[in-house]
Amino acid sequence: MKNYRIYWVLLISFVIIAAPVKQVRAQFVIGEVIKLTVTKVIKAIDLKVQRMQNKTIWLQNAQKVIENEMSKTRLTEISGWTAQQRTLYSNYYMELGKIKSIIANYQRIKEITLKQAALVSEYKRAWTLFRQDSHFNPQELNYMQQVYAGILDASVKNRMRSCWW
Repeated sequence: MKNYRIYWVLLISFVIIAAPVKQVRAQFVIGEVIKLTVTKVIKAIDLKVQRMQNKTIWLQNAQKVIENEMSKTRLTEISGWTAQQRTLYSNYYMELGKIKSIIANYQRIKEITLKQAALVSEYKRAWTLFRQDSHFNPQELNYMQQVYAGILDASVKNRMRSCWW
């Protein structure tokens, strides 16, 4: 009986001692499982965040490329407008130059015409005086008429050359 008692005491002691060890081991196993699960979840979330960051960076780069192309297009448009303005004003100033030249030529023609009118007026006055003067014979009058006709003819030819535009 003593053996039974010892046996029972040992059995109860073992159960009392062994029970907490199994319970502690079970807690370690559950803790490890939870730890592994949490680690996997954290890694999955981290991977998802990295993918989203990569996608965001890719989208930002795409946005920069698009903005650069838009700026390039805008600059091309502006340079086109500038070229059009340059051509427009170049033509405008060339036409103004032509007009200025023509106006200057008209002014010159006006001066020549006034001088020719004065020359003709002087010729008429002088011719009237020459014809009234009795000291000139018809041959001399004829010669003076030829000289004045030559002067008037040269004046007209000079005017024609200077009017060439």
